[in-house]
Amino acid sequence: MKKTFVALAVLAAVGSASAQVSVYGKVDLGVSNSTTNKSGETDQGLEVTSGNYEGSRFGVRGSHDLTGGLKLDGHYQFRVDAAGINTTIQDTRVATLGISGGFGSLAAGLNWTPYDSAWGFDQLEYNGFSAANQSWYGGAHGDNGTTGWGTARKSIAYSTPDMNGFNATVMYANDADKTANSDSVPYVGLGANYAAGPLSINFGYERVAAKVHLGSLAAADDKTTAMIVGASYNFGAGTLGVGYQQANVNVSGVDAKDTGFSVSLSAPLSATTTVALGYATETTSADGFSDGKSKSFGAQVIYNWTKQAAVYAGFVQLKGNAPDEAEGKSTKVATGLRYNF
Repeated sequence: MKKTFVALAVLAAVGSASAQVSVYGKVDLGVSNSTTNKSGETDQGLEVTSGNYEGSRFGVRGSHDLTGGLKLDGHYQFRVDAAGINTTIQDTRVATLGISGGFGSLAAGLNWTPYDSAWGFDQLEYNGFSAANQSWYGGAHGDNGTTGWGTARKSIAYSTPDMNGFNATVMYANDADKTANSDSVPYVGLGANYAAGPLSINFGYERVAAKVHLGSLAAADDKTTAMIVGASYNFGAGTLGVGYQQANVNVSGVDAKDTGFSVSLSAPLSATTTVALGYATETTSADGFSDGKSKSFGAQVIYNWTKQAAVYAGFVQLKGNAPDEAEGKSTKVATGLRYNF
């Protein structure tokens, strides 16, 4: 990994002579205590952990002016574990090359999906203490894209320019998982976001192979379709966010459906400190099975020590079960420091 960091830094230094290149990163490191009563899982106890609040990462961005007001844009970002559990590069988060201008932007490669970009309503920022993140991921469909991380590989996406607070994105990815006995399930994603004054509205839709979330339970050509819609409103003393999620999947002839709801609230305690609370539920119904249900609660306090450094503390708890399974409970409490550079 050390050689990779050096190579990226040299690339940024050389490239800056002819293009706008920036190297950036985020390190989130703290201590956490996780407990669970789910079968087959072991309590970790108190430990040093990475990414309690936000995932640690490292990236490089580049932009080069072309003719006619166009720009060539490149972006590469990977996930790291600041606790050193895995000292190699773990996952590439973003790897795109595209063109942008007055028409909007067109990018190809590994990129965040429109569905993933529709989480702006969540006042717990869809991060480590997010109630919606906990409840909505465990059903028949999660925020997966084609990679399991909310991104789509081999994708091409077009995004409109900002139009008085409104923008939209359409994405397509042929995941090339076709075999002699099954068809592939190309990824299709649609997104729309609006932000003006105190009001923001988010929408995302995706169709993706069911095996991404359900693994061997799904055939290669089984698919899920999912929709998420949310809104947030800043009423001065704080911001209220609400969200609704619905997903449908057919696995080996069995129809299943997710229905989820989320409400969250954030409020400033001072010029540097913000507190946020969230609650979310999800029900998964499947033919011939009892419903699976989950509910979660999350809370976080963020102290912005400087523009780059923040101290955080948070709590998240999930109670729930899959269809025809007994209920389990998991709880995590964590505190730490997040540094952007």
